[in-house]
Amino acid sequence: MQKHINKLTRWGICVLLILMAALQANGNLPTTLIEKVDYFIYDLRMRWEPTTFNPDIVIVNIDEKSLQEVGQWPWNRGVVADLIERLTDDYHVRAVGLDIVFSEPDNSTGIQVLEGLAQKELKENPGFVAQMPALRKELDFDDRLAKTLAGRPVVLGYVFSNTPDDSSKGLLPPPPLLMLT
Repeated sequence: MQKHINKLTRWGICVLLILMAALQANGNLPTTLIEKVDYFIYDLRMRWEPTTFNPDIVIVNIDEKSLQEVGQWPWNRGVVADLIERLTDDYHVRAVGLDIVFSEPDNSTGIQVLEGLAQKELKENPGFVAQMPALRKELDFDDRLAKTLAGRPVVLGYVFSNTPDDSSKGLLPPPPLLMLT
């Protein structure tokens, strides 16, 4: 009897998984449910599999505590540059890998507002206009990060695309399985 129940349970789980996959592929099942199931299975696997940790590898995570102390994400490039300097100069790490893609310029400094004021409302103020080159240099966090990365063992995140043109950006790929209607 127990053997028969185990067999039925396995068959039931298989049928349920196949049904869920078919419903999700057809668009009838919300992807959040599939993601939750996937995360649950991943968590179970991580708990059951024995893991050995390499003490030479440290993951610096941007977690809730970091967000409370430093501020909301995305952080400006100056903060990232400070973190890289700290890791390489103070802790002497051999390599830093960033799982971050810097795809657009950092506009968090407000330098555009200051430049606009220097060209319009405050262009008659010689003290303000004279300070603009120093402010521009100090508030160019992209340049600061670039200079920090130069000569340091840092690997940046990168996005690969298999399409030769940009026409497919922002679009989902075609479904792998088309349901017959």
